Amino acid sequence: MVRYQVQKAELLLQHQDLKQQVDQLKAARKNIPKRIAMKDLAEGERFQRLLPERKHFIDTIKMIAYRAETSMVSVL
Repeated sequence: MVRYQVQKAELLLQHQDLKQQVDQLKAARKNIPKRIAMKDLAEGERFQRLLPERKHFIDTIKMIAYRAETSMVSVL
């Protein structure tokens, strides 16, 4: 019985420590901006625009995948 109570107390302390860490991380997350402007990104991290042909190709692949998925669901 004593060993159980000791384990329970240790787990309770560990739980409180973890809860405190979670609260600190949540507070730190609130300080991070939700959006970053393109001008604030480094040159290597900026997004490159796709050429129109690439965009059409990727959209076509997405449409084919959607149709295949839809027909698979109807078969099931």
